[in-house]
Amino acid sequence: MAIMSDSQPFLIKDVEHLEQLAKREGGVDCFIQLNYARSSKHITWTGESFDIFNEIDDTWQTLKPKSLWRYSNIGEALDKAALFARS
Repeated sequence: MAIMSDSQPFLIKDVEHLEQLAKREGGVDCFIQLNYARSSKHITWTGESFDIFNEIDDTWQTLKPKSLWRYSNIGEALDKAALFARS
């Protein structure tokens, strides 16, 4: 698991931006801030799908970009400008 840094979080703008960040070596640590809830994730991009580690319950998901809206809260977070990365 990647080590969380103290750097300033920044907004992930859309799926393409998430792909760019997640394809870097080691992927990207990010979090969703919706209402009062915060959900931390570690995401990597395989070239076809996202491998997502959900820190809240130690579960893994592998999802195609279009499935982010149906099978995770990442799509909603992107729509609401609520997905942030730690650099």
